[in-house]
Amino acid sequence: MQNMHKIVIAVRKKRMLSQAQAADLVNIPLRTYQRIESGETTLNLDYLDRLAKGFQCSVDDILNFNLDSNEFPAEKNNLMLQKNLKLEEENGTFRKLIAYLTEQLQGGQNNLLVESV
Repeated sequence: MQNMHKIVIAVRKKRMLSQAQAADLVNIPLRTYQRIESGETTLNLDYLDRLAKGFQCSVDDILNFNLDSNEFPAEKNNLMLQKNLKLEEENGTFRKLIAYLTEQLQGGQNNLLVESV
């Protein structure tokens, strides 16, 4: 991946770490870490695994980090899940209202009193 060094920088900043702190967490020399961020050193599996552990995320999170939104995949999924739960809640409210109105209409009542459901 061409942008891996950019992803490493973004993840480090998202974790609010300096390069020195990140190098310490990853357990590599600071200069080596700086070379990873500059793109001079290619990430091998060992470094990728160390980064994931140091940044407290998965290798998959790093590989799929979204530079445009600055989000890990799980964060995007959580946001989508929250939106879906809100929509389901709203749909449930509308279903209750429709059921109430249907019941009122079938009961032959001419004056509809809509209460908050």
